[in-house]
Amino acid sequence: MAPQRQINIRLPEDEADLLEIGAFLDREPLADYIRAILRERIAMLQQEPRVSEIRRIRAEHEAVKSGDVSELEAKRRSKNGGES
Repeated sequence: MAPQRQINIRLPEDEADLLEIGAFLDREPLADYIRAILRERIAMLQQEPRVSEIRRIRAEHEAVKSGDVSELEAKRRSKNGGES
């Protein structure tokens, strides 16, 4: 199983009520209902080129911070579209 991260959100009461009603109608626990909605949106985001670019840039920054890659190597990768 992939590492998990907890995310807490606040919603206006009427929106939270709608989610609860939707979960009830689908006979699902609220958390599962919300996860299904989020998975649909995540699948769309995974197809978005700008999201892929930002993920690549974040990974390069993390590699530089951890010392796995030098800043010079990260710049070279960026110029080559992420290729080594």
